[in-house]
Amino acid sequence: MNNFLVVLLLWIPDGLVLPAELDGDYVITPYATEAECDAARLEARYMWSKLPGHRLLGTLECTDGSQPTTVTIGKLSVLVEPDPDPVPDPDPVPDPDPVPDPDPVPVTWMLDFNDSVATGYANQDINGVMTIEDNGATARLVGNTWKKFDLNYELTPNTVLEFDFSSSATGEIHGIAFDTENQQPVAVGFKLYGIQDWQDETYNTYPGGGQVQHFIIPVGEHLTGFMRYFVLGMDHDVTSPNAESVFSNVVIHEN
Repeated sequence: MNNFLVVLLLWIPDGLVLPAELDGDYVITPYATEAECDAARLEARYMWSKLPGHRLLGTLECTDGSQPTTVTIGKLSVLVEPDPDPVPDPDPVPDPDPVPDPDPVPVTWMLDFNDSVATGYANQDINGVMTIEDNGATARLVGNTWKKFDLNYELTPNTVLEFDFSSSATGEIHGIAFDTENQQPVAVGFKLYGIQDWQDETYNTYPGGGQVQHFIIPVGEHLTGFMRYFVLGMDHDVTSPNAESVFSNVVIHEN
């Protein structure tokens, strides 16, 4: 196979420090095919035209490097000699026992707030609003409001819940829960933030300030069995509640 070459001739101003890959007034780069050589020629023309202090003389040329060739551009000439004994690239050594990439964890339930109907939970949905954002990936609860969503999921010892949470205004309880009935107390609940004790506080680690925190809760280590509802809790029992809970990217998978 012929070895096609891009010959790049440059005018180098006095005092200009050359890049390490340059030697003298020209650069010769080999390519396997004429098409690759021509593509490199066009790219080199564009890139060098953007560098300050470099001026291309005439055009860049591709030449068949199998025979001695003289390339002349402007007042400069370059003799391109063929490689008398080109050394082929060594064949890559195959991995005798490649380790396959782990399969992604399959999501078995995802809460799309656009497609899911939110209804008030028990007698806790008192004075607040829920708005949907990010094309259904996010629900923002403000005030004193609890919302439930149909889940109908069998929790196993391997069930894991993941989601993102943030809050810019503190209330009494910011939490999530699973339940089989529409009444307090929930079957299992996890408090994330707030000033009032509630249910499991293992994950009461949110620092406040509006920053987003990712939660991974191994729900199956706390409760198993069929759950009818998934619940988002925003509790703020004051005259003018303004506490906030923002839940995003809610998924359940089996670990």
